[in-house]
Amino acid sequence: MSDLLFAQLAHDHVNSERDDPVAPCGECGVSKERIRAKRLMTRDQVNKYLALSHEQVQSLINTRQITVIRLKGEVRFDSKELDILIETYKQTAQRRAR
Repeated sequence: MSDLLFAQLAHDHVNSERDDPVAPCGECGVSKERIRAKRLMTRDQVNKYLALSHEQVQSLINTRQITVIRLKGEVRFDSKELDILIETYKQTAQRRAR
């Protein structure tokens, strides 16, 4: 199965189309534009997207920082969840820098 694009699927707490589509979400900080365009990624794509080794990604899975989605016997990862993880790490790094 190739990447699945779920255009216009919104994040649980993004409800209004009238909102600015590039403004960050008030709850998680990810832009609504990036939230709406989500896709399911393979393990190799996740490794490249996060620029992490196989072992480092496995560590994120083991600590439940990212969730494995099994779809028809194939392992996939939600790009929306990865974007939120990245934003969380960025916010943590900014707080540490202060």
